[in-house]
Amino acid sequence: MPSLERFVRPIMEIRRGEWSKTILMALYFYLTITAYYVLKPARNSLYINYLGANRIPDAILLIAVISYFVVLVYTHYSKKIEHNKIVTGFLLISIGCLLFFRWAFQLQSHAHAPLISFLFFIWVTLFSSIIVMQFWVLANDVFDSQAAKRLYGFVGSGGIWGGITGGFIAMQAKQLHTENLLLVACGYIGLMIVIYNIIWHREEHNFVTRGMEKRIEDGYTQRQLFSFFKQSKYLLLVL
Repeated sequence: MPSLERFVRPIMEIRRGEWSKTILMALYFYLTITAYYVLKPARNSLYINYLGANRIPDAILLIAVISYFVVLVYTHYSKKIEHNKIVTGFLLISIGCLLFFRWAFQLQSHAHAPLISFLFFIWVTLFSSIIVMQFWVLANDVFDSQAAKRLYGFVGSGGIWGGITGGFIAMQAKQLHTENLLLVACGYIGLMIVIYNIIWHREEHNFVTRGMEKRIEDGYTQRQLFSFFKQSKYLLLVL
C-alpha cells in the first residue's frame, strides 16, 4: 500500500481512510467492465452467426421497449428490498441465466439456435446496462460529492483495465469456443458478488448520513433510474 500511495499521491488526492474503499470500488468496476467485454463479443458473434447482422435493429428496438418495464420492476422492488439484496439476487440469477444459455447453445439444435441467440442478445444488453447502473448507484452511496470529484478518476481506471482484460479474453474465443466465454463471465460475476458485499458491509454505516435510509424506505423513482441511464457514458456505450 505505501508504494501505491507514493505512486498515486502526485496525481490524485486519496486521503487517509479512503484507500480501502477506493481500491475496492475500482476493483468492482474492473470486474463489471470485464464481464461486459467478455460477453459483448459472444453476444454479437452468436447473434450474427444465427440471425445475421441485418437483424440487429430488431433486437435493439425490442430492448428499448423492454428497458422501460425493467425500470418499472426495479423501481418496485427497490421500495421493498435493501439494495445489496437486490444486487446480490440479480447477479446470482444472472449466473443461472448464463449457465442456461451456455447449455442451450451446446445443444447445437439449429431449430432453436436463432431464438436462443435472439434472447441472449437482448439479455446481455439489458444485463450490461443494469450492472453498470448498479455500480454507479453504489458509488453514489460510498462517496460524497467532494470525494467523488477527487476519486472517480482512480475508480474509473478500473473500468479501463476491465476493458483491456475483457478484450484480451474475448480474443481467445477461437481457442476457448465462444460459448465458453459465458462460463468465464460467470466467474467474474461471482467475484462481483463478493466484492459488492464487502463494500456494502464496510460502508453501510456511512450510507445513513448520506440519505441512504430514506432512499431504502422510498425506493428509487423511475425518473432517478432513467437519469442513471442517460447520464452514464458507459451505459450509453453498452446500449
